Amino acid sequence: LDELIASAPAVMFIWEASPFSKKAIRAMEMIGADVKIVRLDDPWDEGNPLRAELGRKTGRTSVPCIFIGGEYVGGYDGGVGEESP
Repeated sequence: LDELIASAPAVMFIWEASPFSKKAIRAMEMIGADVKIVRLDDPWDEGNPLRAELGRKTGRTSVPCIFIGGEYVGGYDGGVGEESP
């Protein structure tokens, strides 16, 4: 997991069918961000253990799960700070 997180300046773990993942991808495209997308649903047998590992690392198993500069910043509608929605 740490290698994936460190593999690009911005990394987003998603499920392709997730509405929030789709919104996050669109938002990143709108601002011109270069984000590495890691699908947790293709294949499921690899994504499910990775999702569990993300849950242990971040305390959340929801998608999208976004890292910038190796730091977890949250998902589409919530971040890590008190001021986050």
